[in-house]
Amino acid sequence: MASHTWILTLGLFLMVSATMATAPRKPVDVPFGRNYVPTWAFDHIKYFNGGSEIQLHLDKYWVPIKGILPVRPL
Repeated sequence: MASHTWILTLGLFLMVSATMATAPRKPVDVPFGRNYVPTWAFDHIKYFNGGSEIQLHLDKYWVPIKGILPVRPL
């Protein structure tokens, strides 16, 4: 019985090690709007590269509210 537990533990350890040792997946270029939704300041967001990159324009009237940005994750 102890040998079965040892073999199962070793097998589990090897599977976890193999999973952690694999190369990470390549990043996928997706539009910004697929992962985030602008909640305010729509006119301060400029989109580039088909929407996959943005630039947030901050002017002298823009005041951060406790670090809240005008976009939220989906």
